[in-house]
Amino acid sequence: MERNPDQKQQGDVTFEKVNSLPKRAKRKFSNIIREGEVTGHHHAIADPEDAIIYVFSDPNNDIEELFIEVKKEFATITHQEHGEITLEKGIHKIGAIREVDWFTRSVREVRD
Repeated sequence: MERNPDQKQQGDVTFEKVNSLPKRAKRKFSNIIREGEVTGHHHAIADPEDAIIYVFSDPNNDIEELFIEVKKEFATITHQEHGEITLEKGIHKIGAIREVDWFTRSVREVRD
């Protein structure tokens, strides 16, 4: 399987480069991308001046999406248990790894 160079992963969080932000995305005034539900660890922008996090809430389907806009050449993303990764300048959609429970036939986000 070929790896997509526009996608990166840090633990249970994914980053996919996209062309633009949704029009109604609103700035999140924090450098924390996602907090762990179990451990309290978090994925964060190492230097808040390198990037901005945006939240997009779709009023039609109760889905909230996160984006990160890297303003400088790159931004470093940190986590207490995972290695640092760098995101290149541009806009990246933030996602989550999902797991399938074949017994219950359900799909859920991996919990950190």
